[in-house]
Amino acid sequence: MSGAEVLVALSIVSKVIGIAYPAIEEWRKLVLNPANEYRRARYGVAGILIHWLYILDMDEVQRYHWDINRWKDEEVLAWKTGYLSTCSAIAVAGAIFASLGLSALQLPNLNQTHWTARALLSCGMALGILSVISATSQQQKVSMLNNPLEIRLWLSRGRPSPERLRQYPWPFSVLPLESSASAVKQFALPKVLLNLAVFLYLLGFGIYLLFSWLDNVETPTSDYRNIFIVFVAALGVHYIYHLVLEVLSFVDQRNGANDYDLDSQGRFAKPVSQQLLELRLDVIQHMRDFDFDFEDADEHAIFLSSMDDALAAVMARRNQRKAREEAEKRAHA
Repeated sequence: MSGAEVLVALSIVSKVIGIAYPAIEEWRKLVLNPANEYRRARYGVAGILIHWLYILDMDEVQRYHWDINRWKDEEVLAWKTGYLSTCSAIAVAGAIFASLGLSALQLPNLNQTHWTARALLSCGMALGILSVISATSQQQKVSMLNNPLEIRLWLSRGRPSPERLRQYPWPFSVLPLESSASAVKQFALPKVLLNLAVFLYLLGFGIYLLFSWLDNVETPTSDYRNIFIVFVAALGVHYIYHLVLEVLSFVDQRNGANDYDLDSQGRFAKPVSQQLLELRLDVIQHMRDFDFDFEDADEHAIFLSSMDDALAAVMARRNQRKAREEAEKRAHA
């Protein structure tokens, strides 16, 4: 083998390694993800597969496991109020799509198009009705929960077994309530049904336009062709726009979560970064009562830097006081 061939072979190997190594690293991060420890403790190896196959959002189950134990009573009641409002909105939207599906079944020449159009429009109507029933049923159940403890118990499956407690990572190993996977799926059901109703309605209407054009249902068929093209283009623009917004929103949320420890499961106290943020926002909001304003950016920067120092001093003093109180409690114990 000549030197040139050896160099070519080495370059190919290096490229393969360069492609394979990042993939292996990503796979290793995925397998060794700390969240997998909770999933394995909850359902064994099946917990990881359930999450990967989108059968059950284990991150949501884990979050509720943490929240129903850590929430204060007013936060539990706030969750109830927000969920009831969501059910009301879904019930209204579901009723609208149920009526749209019924009206779509009366479209001209629908019987002359492919049967899948009628099937999808019928399913869209039925799922719209089911979303209304599901949302109102959930609304009735949650409305009957009159105190925070009842809400916590409804969102839980009771006390975890001692064997499972030993398997859970900290702090889930000391939490008295375990989240209910069925409750998580149950209160997500109305939105899932509504989303399916919308998707099937649009798909069925698109198939109706497509086969009205292809099967020459009426003349001129170019009208159906043009309507179908405009319909697909409008949906495509909407979903591309929606996808871009979702990606940008995800990136922004991850930045906020990293900056202020929003994913800080495992600590019962509020993270210091969030406490500093609340103090800083409180100071900035009270600046509305000042009778002066900053003349340039330098004055504003000086104020912010001094405020950061003051906030750091306040937090240090609070931490010292807490440490002193804990030491006194241990001494008395």
